[in-house]
Amino acid sequence: MEKTQVGQPYHRTAMYVKDVQKRVFDSIVTLVLLLLLWPILLFCLLVHLINGDKPIFSKCLYGGKNNQPLVVRKPASYTGDDWKTRSVNDSNDQVDAHKRRLQTEKLLRKLKFEEMLLLLNVIKGDMSLIGPRAEIIKVTQRYCPYQSQRLSIKPGLTGYAQVNTDVIDSHNQMIEYDLYYMQHQSILLDCKILIQAVKLLIRGKVFC
Repeated sequence: MEKTQVGQPYHRTAMYVKDVQKRVFDSIVTLVLLLLLWPILLFCLLVHLINGDKPIFSKCLYGGKNNQPLVVRKPASYTGDDWKTRSVNDSNDQVDAHKRRLQTEKLLRKLKFEEMLLLLNVIKGDMSLIGPRAEIIKVTQRYCPYQSQRLSIKPGLTGYAQVNTDVIDSHNQMIEYDLYYMQHQSILLDCKILIQAVKLLIRGKVFC
């Protein structure tokens, strides 16, 4: 893909209309997904509360739109470093507890619990369903001006780059795909990316 530069800003009215359309699309689709997925989400929450360590959730700081801090809550690790460094003197009960937590974590990863939690950020308006993948703020703070262009819109739960991971082999190439999406963004393109993400999800591949 040839190097892409984001063009001149659209007329303010056109940009506003486009932003409203995307926000409405995000809200409607996310609400539908939550209505369909709430039994699985509730099950995951209950399992996490019963088997998880304290705190239940951890906060991660990402670069949001215009590199404003974006707080994302993720399930705290069930296993943690204690599983990797457990002592040979641990009791059988402790070993069994670690194994149960490991099995629980694998189950919730398979059910995409972490990704479902991100739908709450979409409802809040911090993220979009489709957009550049959020990166930790320590990384985005070191972006060059060219890379920083991808921060002019909200990060997405999935994106054009994520559904094309089979042809992307570097971070710079991911940036290219993000900027291409920004120039060609439309509700139709968002729908196509969303459908492709669902196909990847069904096939058990990474989609976000």
